[in-house]
Parts: sequence; C-alpha cells; structure tokens
Amino acid sequence: MVAENPQAPRGLICPLITPLTAGGDLDLPSLERLLGHVRRFADALLVGDLIWGEGVALSGTVRLALLAAVLDANRDHKPLLVTVTGRHPADTLGFIRAAEALVARSGDPSGVCWVDYPLVYHSNRGLPQFYRALASETRFPFIIANHPSLVQGLKGPGRLTNIRTSVLKKISANPALMGLIFVGDLSRALNYHLAVRGRDMFTFYDGDEWGFLKSPASGGVVAGGSNLLPSIWKAVTRSSLNWLEEGQRFLPHPATLLESGIMLRTLGELCRSAPAVQIKTILQRVGIIASDAVVTPALPHAPGWEADLKAFFSAYDLL
Repeated sequence: MVAENPQAPRGLICPLITPLTAGGDLDLPSLERLLGHVRRFADALLVGDLIWGEGVALSGTVRLALLAAVLDANRDHKPLLVTVTGRHPADTLGFIRAAEALVARSGDPSGVCWVDYPLVYHSNRGLPQFYRALASETRFPFIIANHPSLVQGLKGPGRLTNIRTSVLKKISANPALMGLIFVGDLSRALNYHLAVRGRDMFTFYDGDEWGFLKSPASGGVVAGGSNLLPSIWKAVTRSSLNWLEEGQRFLPHPATLLESGIMLRTLGELCRSAPAVQIKTILQRVGIIASDAVVTPALPHAPGWEADLKAFFSAYDLL
C-alpha cells in the first residue's frame, strides 16, 4: 500500500538515456559518465522513460539492469522516478514487482516513485479502478503521463490518445497518484488543472521542453536536453520557477537567460524528430557515451541535420 501524503519532486527532471553497447547490452561505463555529468544539476532522475530512455522498446532484462545500476550509483539519494509502463497491464504490474524488489535490496527506498503512460496499454475506460488496484500492489506512489503522439505512434491512428478530463478527475482522487507529466495543447492543460483542483500537492510537469520554455508548468520539466546541457537547464528551470539557490540574491540577467533559451531550443530542434536516436548521436560525439546504439528503429538523419549539428557545436564550443 502506498504511503500517505506522498510528495512529488519539483524542478528539473532528467530523463536519462539508456547507454547501450553495439550488442544491445547496458553500457555501464557510459552510464557512470552520464550520471556524473547530470546528477548534481538535476532535481530528480527519470529512468527508462519511453521517449528519451527507449522504455518499452528495451528488454525487461536491460530495464532492470539500468534501474539496478542507477540505484547503486545514486549515492547522493537523488529522487528517482522509474518508468514502469509495459505493453499490457500484466506486464506493467510484473515490472513494478521486479523493480520494487530491486529498490528494497538497495536499502534506500526513499524518493522513489513510478511513472506510467497508461494509454500505451489501457483505455480510458476503467482507468480509475485500474489504478486503485495497481496502487494496492506497491508501496510507492505514481506520476502518470499524457503524451498523445507517443500513444498514437505505439497504438496507431484511430485510438483515443489523451486521458479524458473526467477520467483524470477520478484518477486524481486516488492519493497514490501525485502528479502528471503533460504533453498537449493549452486548452487541455487548463482543463486538466481544473480537474485536479481539489487535490493539494498534485504536481504538473511539462513533458515538452518547448512548452516549458514558453509557459512553464509549476512543477517543472522533463527535459531530455539535460542529458547534454544539465547546468543550462538547471539555471533556466530555476529562473522560470523563480527559485533562488542558497546564497543567491538575484536571478540571472534576462540577456543571459535569452541566450540560454536559444541554446536549449536549438538542441531541442536537433532532437525533435527522433529524440533517443538524435540525443545519443550527440552524446557520443562529445564523448559522454561510447556508442550511439539504440533499440528504437533508427532512420538516417534528415538532410541538413549533420550541418545543423556542426553549427550547434561550433556556436557553443561544445567540441
């Protein structure tokens, strides 16, 4: 049973990519370098994300190995969000049970919560009842995610790709649900906020970096670009949320933030069409990971992409 009154982390959520060897195994040295690069800047780490971390495309063995390695390396006890979404409900529950056993063996279960994209494997119908049953199987709380283009890509056209507002209202009454990662249009975002207005401490995150840079959600952002530029994303996130660091008296100068925003938008555009594929290529070029191997089907980069990447590296002296 989920503990009472769980609180979600806020701020910069880094959805870690999953470093792989050419043979498809987890690349532990690359993962260590990546964690050393991002950990001190992120407010929480997201493991196995469906967009940036390749999620359900990975084998269960690799997903659990990734979680075990991050748990072992998480010496500063950073809040850890773990994507548990499977191909069907039983797959999701099975992964939760295996992941919970790993967390228990790590000896430090504090700050762990599950992230789930329910419409990948479930319809809106019966979803509140499903989460009541799922929450009874675990001690950790949930953050759910609404991502229509992801659902459409996995399930095909003709399926309902957004969580219904009325369904979200019922789901949010469950104390085990403590937040929502949102991708969608502004009108739906407003309706979702109204649907959960009766829940204190229910946290909204932008799942779209562009959306956060234009109109930041109060809970923070899931920013795949922070795999490469964690310090820049940290500064922009804190400024957007009007947070000051300890000992800091003023937010960064607007001109500095404007330049940082342009940099992040440029990186976002470079990774927009195939996030996991493109960010891995970039991380491999700068030496953070050894291989840009993916399990996500990788098409050739679009014409002009390499030239745009070279210009990005040159403009910001990243090589």
